Amino acid sequence: MEKWEDKIKQEVNEQPPSIVTERINATLQKLPTKRRNYKKLYFSAAAAVLAFGLTLGASFFSPTFADTVKSIPVIGSVFDTIGNIGVKKGSEEGLSILLGEQVIINEQTVTFTESLYDGSEIHLGYIIESPTRDILDLNKGFLSDIEFTVNNRSMGSYGWGSSGQILDNGTYAGTISIKFNDEVPDSFLLGIKPRTGRAWKVELPIELQGSHETFLVNETRGMEDITIHYDSITFYPTATEIAMRQVTDEVKNPEDDKYMFIDFKLVDDQGHVLQPLSGGGEGTTKGGKLVQTLQYNFEPLDTFPETITVRPYLINIGDDSLSFVRGKWEGEELVLSQGEIGNLIVTDVREEDGLVTVFYEVDGDEFYDQSMAIWLEDSADNEYYFDRQLPKKIEGTKNKFEVSFSSAPALDDLYITTLEMKPLNYLEDLEITISIGQ
Repeated sequence: MEKWEDKIKQEVNEQPPSIVTERINATLQKLPTKRRNYKKLYFSAAAAVLAFGLTLGASFFSPTFADTVKSIPVIGSVFDTIGNIGVKKGSEEGLSILLGEQVIINEQTVTFTESLYDGSEIHLGYIIESPTRDILDLNKGFLSDIEFTVNNRSMGSYGWGSSGQILDNGTYAGTISIKFNDEVPDSFLLGIKPRTGRAWKVELPIELQGSHETFLVNETRGMEDITIHYDSITFYPTATEIAMRQVTDEVKNPEDDKYMFIDFKLVDDQGHVLQPLSGGGEGTTKGGKLVQTLQYNFEPLDTFPETITVRPYLINIGDDSLSFVRGKWEGEELVLSQGEIGNLIVTDVREEDGLVTVFYEVDGDEFYDQSMAIWLEDSADNEYYFDRQLPKKIEGTKNKFEVSFSSAPALDDLYITTLEMKPLNYLEDLEITISIGQ
């Protein structure tokens, strides 16, 4: 099990906002493992943030911006090209706003292409044309030690996350998603600046678009050492959001909190499992209890379902009996056992423009959790992890995914590794079925 814990530590060290060491101090960060990164929106208060390393503070509209955006594949939108299922849906509905603000970052021009805000998260798209530096080094400078402001006012606690990839034409495209815990105006200027110093600043216009509907739940479920109060469920154009409060016993060491690894599955009345997008919140202690205010975002729905069932579960992590399974890629279908939970089936591996992309499907009922348990190794046991883009479900499928690695072994020395897992531990006493009023 030490190997799995080392993997977690490496992932945490590579992406500081994923650290789950200070869950109190006005900052709650949920499970940092690879299998839960899809459920994360990185949360920050006065600490745990990433930042831009801008070397020039100029912000302006480029006259060639339209041509730049047109160079993006598909239909000329970062959101449509690399956004998650919710961002793509919001963009397709015409909710995004064209930007065109540019800044110089480590001698590279970064263009903020568009924004989208429907009342849930704030999404930004950006591109870096023909990057001349290693893109991972560039993003470590681009995404480190920044602060977000609203109308030039510092906010309390907020969360944010990012993803991106290199496109076929060499352009790097990325998205940033931000969630403020405090209310924000329907129209405002979103500022991005370094947490220390005043060398630069960029302000991006944000406007509330579209409509959403909230259904109050106000029901409580509990067990001996945990209580969950389900507050509401909201249907946004870009997400289905469940809001709740969770109360557990206070622990001095977060690693002793057995509910650190709690997660939630949403299932509609047709049996469709909603794809998780992000989640997090903040917490405080009162009278020996840890009280957490949480929001989790799942894929948006086109119509209101009759019911939504929320199924809390614990991820079986920390079990020494778990083992790792790996197989060498030989150009043919590769089946890797994931233990009692099912199988991971690799169907293809492609190398293009310095990226190695693995195409695979999962055989089992927990396909989102299963899809995250994948990394690469070589014959010398060096390990390689997906970095700027999480595994993506292939459109039109239920259990087929693809994931890209910017650092990977040569194809003739490539091993694919996964984790044997036990069935998820569903907490039936905490489950709730919400009737959606029509």
